[in-house]
Amino acid sequence: MRNIIVASIITVLITCNAFAGVQQDAEEALVMWQPTSVEFRDDTLNVLLPQAKITEEAYSAVLTTGFCMWTAAGKDLTSVSELVVLNKFGAQGHVSERGAMDCAEINQMPAESMEVKLKILSATRLF
Repeated sequence: MRNIIVASIITVLITCNAFAGVQQDAEEALVMWQPTSVEFRDDTLNVLLPQAKITEEAYSAVLTTGFCMWTAAGKDLTSVSELVVLNKFGAQGHVSERGAMDCAEINQMPAESMEVKLKILSATRLF
């Protein structure tokens, strides 16, 4: 019985450390946009930016030159299955339904190409 309790505690600690690592890596990746909040929970990364409106261009920049570029730099954000980028009120923004899954492919494309735009928008919904 004692071994089961110890194993459960170790599992919880490892899981918490993994979540803290993803959140910390994401905060570093997105520091250029000065997010007011970055929270990783249930495989979803929620990011609040200080702008009143999140445009398609701002969202694409966060995804390509922030989040996905950070994965190319060796940070493991693969556990992010959904990336939610919202305005300062948390009321408007964009959601990448594929999270980090497309980053490897996006990182191989020219940043401003139509292919990148189509790849991003094909997996995006409005919030």
